[in-house]
Amino acid sequence: MPYASKTTRRRADRDRKRARRAGLPPGKKGVRLPALPPLGDDVDLEAARGWTRLVARLARLVYESKPAAVPLLLARVRVLARLAEVGLRAIETADLEERIGALEERERRRVERESSHDGAPWT
Repeated sequence: MPYASKTTRRRADRDRKRARRAGLPPGKKGVRLPALPPLGDDVDLEAARGWTRLVARLARLVYESKPAAVPLLLARVRVLARLAEVGLRAIETADLEERIGALEERERRRVERESSHDGAPWT
């Protein structure tokens, strides 16, 4: 469709290309994305179980959304899933650090106990 104004044509072209990149069918002006589920009391982001619950909610949101909103929603969910991956790794790293710290403390105590006996037999 020809436009009299170059700026109007550019704007329409830009909007059309954005809609195509977003996966919207031609002629659709926009799709309203469903709201993200609120974090409830059962989602504790300090524990791995909370992150898995969050990922399950996001998956349910994608499956239950309208087909036209899925491409836009997938971009948002992809970012949140990456955050969940990072969160789970951080929890795993923290757990490993605690375990290693406990093992090091145990070994330090054992070495101190052995060195305090000065080679004397255990009684």
